[in-house]
Amino acid sequence: DTTMQNTFLGVMIAICGNSLIGSSFAVMKVAHMRNTDGGSYLKIPMWWVGTLLMVLGELGNLVAYSLAKPSLISPLGAVSVVINVPVAWIVLGEKASFRNVCGCVMCVLGGYGIVGVVANGETERDTLSVADFQEMAFRPAFMVFLVIS
Repeated sequence: DTTMQNTFLGVMIAICGNSLIGSSFAVMKVAHMRNTDGGSYLKIPMWWVGTLLMVLGELGNLVAYSLAKPSLISPLGAVSVVINVPVAWIVLGEKASFRNVCGCVMCVLGGYGIVGVVANGETERDTLSVADFQEMAFRPAFMVFLVIS
């Protein structure tokens, strides 16, 4: 099935693209830390590497959006946060706190949940009325989610 292949390819490209974006932050921070003389960042090759990684990642997202539903690709932006924590730990020597790890776990679980629901969900939905939206907003499951997040 071509649609499923495109969706899978879009998800994989989004994961790779957001991994590049997450890595670019650490690379650019290295460039900032090495710029001790306060000169222009445009003259620092490491800064350009970080910028290139970010541009490539965003181009990957652009391609991913053309292959799969935006509601499926958009939550995968959290991958950049998840990737940034270990990259900052390895490259910059930053400590990964318990809070950072919990945040990453929540990003992964939330992204997995959203991708699972969207990939296997209905393709079309009726428009909700205000009353329907209010009823859904006060369901116990949503209230628990709201309290946890």
